[in-house]
Amino acid sequence: MTVARSTTTLTVSAPSSATRAKSLTVTGKVANAAALPAGTALTVKRTDLESPSGKALATVKTKADGAFSFTDTPSAGGDVKYTVSYAGDASRAAASGSDTVAVSRTTPTLSLNNNGTVYSYDKDVTFTAHLGTTYKNRTVEIWANPFGSTGKVSASSPTYYWYRKTTGPLFTTTMSYYPGRRHRLDIDVYSQGQWHRGYEEFFGLGTNGKSVIDLGSSDEAGLRVRVRSAYINESSGDNVNSTTYSSWKYLYFTN
Repeated sequence: MTVARSTTTLTVSAPSSATRAKSLTVTGKVANAAALPAGTALTVKRTDLESPSGKALATVKTKADGAFSFTDTPSAGGDVKYTVSYAGDASRAAASGSDTVAVSRTTPTLSLNNNGTVYSYDKDVTFTAHLGTTYKNRTVEIWANPFGSTGKVSASSPTYYWYRKTTGPLFTTTMSYYPGRRHRLDIDVYSQGQWHRGYEEFFGLGTNGKSVIDLGSSDEAGLRVRVRSAYINESSGDNVNSTTYSSWKYLYFTN
């Protein structure tokens, strides 16, 4: 014959937040219609980023009224969960409860020298990273993008060069010469509050490293355009330099 066991409730209360590597106190209570004897052993498990499957802590014993408390010093930051369990006995059902603490994590400082510096090709360069104080797992990775990257254009108001719409401005590009090297000419048109790409083409450089392009006259007054040159690794005819963009030049055409 199976004898029904009385229901057991177990509550756990931990601080909402705590400092890593500092002691904190967890409290709770076990309740049953048939009061548990003082000194009943409860198991404790801590689950955190360091022990995602849980780590057993020292058992804790109840007081005469079923209350219990214990202290712990969390070594890892992030969410730390404390689970307390009662195994039950012949007349009392098992029970468990848990609560989670937000343990502080400090962001370490990380610096890298030579950041953003441009070097000549085929030259050895030494980079040094410095990582500030951390808890553990001190691994620093340095990534290199051999083709460079583009950046966002500043949102500040630019200075415009004014031209009559019947005039064709000359745009001059100067680069270091290399056999077969070309530069890309980018022209954007301002319309409905945004810049839109209107033209994009590659042009060769003279042996003096210069390219002069007649942008042509405008069909309308009030037209706003911006122009820049770019060296694009591979697409510009060689791959001996990093991708580079000139600053934008802003033009306004009037009557």
